[in-house]
Amino acid sequence: MKSISTMAYLLLAVPCFAAEPTYSALAEYGDWSVFTDGDVCWIETLSAWHSSEDSALRLTVTFYDDVYDGALAVFNPRGFSEARLFALVVEGGAFPLDREAVYPDYLFNNTSGLMSALRVTEVEMVELKVVEQVSTVTGYEFSLNGYLNATKMAREECEGSI
Repeated sequence: MKSISTMAYLLLAVPCFAAEPTYSALAEYGDWSVFTDGDVCWIETLSAWHSSEDSALRLTVTFYDDVYDGALAVFNPRGFSEARLFALVVEGGAFPLDREAVYPDYLFNNTSGLMSALRVTEVEMVELKVVEQVSTVTGYEFSLNGYLNATKMAREECEGSI
């Protein structure tokens, strides 16, 4: 994950970009990379067991302004179906994710409950559950290896803005 293209600015509700910028990781901790751009810092990991970096779902936590706990987003390069429900599962607790109408390829959850659960959990993986129909559930796993150290560095890098 030395260099990952990302749209972290979407978390800030910037209207749109003509081309997706590419950022180089400032540091790596386990499966998480740390990025900065001006007053915005974010950490990111790819879904486990993906066939290529281009097809992987990305779990991103962005720190900016007064968002000390971070704003979580999941990006799917292939987009998300309109008829699905989404939740991030941490130690059996399900945290719903909302689709942002302006950015249909992203799912968001800005609750402090989810961010607190990610900070204190001792599990190594979290799972994104995608419910297509009552009987069809797809799961995507994300590693938490390095999450806490990456979060600490991102907060330190953007200390003046958060």
